[in-house]
Amino acid sequence: MRTLRNLDYFRKYTDDLRAQTTCGAFLSLLTILLIILFSVFELCLYFTPALNREVTLIRTKSHNLTLNIDIILQNAPCESIYFKEVQIYGERLFHPKDIESLIVRRIDSSSKEISDDYISVQEEYSNFDKQMQLLLTELLDAEGCHISGNLTIDKSPNTLHILVNWETEEMIFAQRLIKGLDSKITMNHKLLEYSFGDKNTIYSPIFQLKTSNINTCDYFMKLIPQTYKSKEIFISSVYFQCSEEVSNDKPGHQLTFMHEVSSVGIKYTEESINFLVLLVSLAAIIGGAYVIVDLINRCI
Repeated sequence: MRTLRNLDYFRKYTDDLRAQTTCGAFLSLLTILLIILFSVFELCLYFTPALNREVTLIRTKSHNLTLNIDIILQNAPCESIYFKEVQIYGERLFHPKDIESLIVRRIDSSSKEISDDYISVQEEYSNFDKQMQLLLTELLDAEGCHISGNLTIDKSPNTLHILVNWETEEMIFAQRLIKGLDSKITMNHKLLEYSFGDKNTIYSPIFQLKTSNINTCDYFMKLIPQTYKSKEIFISSVYFQCSEEVSNDKPGHQLTFMHEVSSVGIKYTEESINFLVLLVSLAAIIGGAYVIVDLINRCI
């Protein structure tokens, strides 16, 4: 039995060989405080997963992209504004009123909304049909147009034009009635929002821009897809150039938005700490705090 006791490395001291001191009490409180602080920090790391970033090729089944737009055209009437999407498969020309997800509002010079049914033309134009009277009202009153909502575009490299369609019968006839009509309409605009993706579930990049005395404006956007929890968002780098002049080789009174989606994107994944690793870390904190404070006690 004595031989077995000689192997005891955890020897106990009797009460008469122990003494409680104030310094020892402070060191004990310090030990408890260190254990609590480091344990709370370790638990926070355990319940907060690490976010890993990885550059990867993006492969998605969907070929469509949701475009969120909010733009105010200050000197272009709603009846004359058309959208044209140009892509590698072809092009389509449509009026924003034809898209249910887009809201088109008539506005006056102070950006106040005007009723869609409001018509005010001279008696000499009263014999025209309602659509022509509506266009003449917007032109003569120098109305603007506020377009907001979303539409679906193709992910392939494409270009979206917001333009004044001079080729409609109404606009051709309006040019005969109103002299210098092309100089009265400008593409001055406030771009309040131009973003991609579902705004209800992800954060969308939004930029704001206000211009004046503009006839043409070109925007180039490089879209970088980012995937997080199976949801795709797009970060865009934007370059634009606007001009007051209209060149002969390029049609005027239009805004051009060129989109290109990068095939290389960023994928974010969450990584949680294993529970066994947490237990080992807590044990190391308790043992380490006790040993360090004990060394301090011995030095004192």
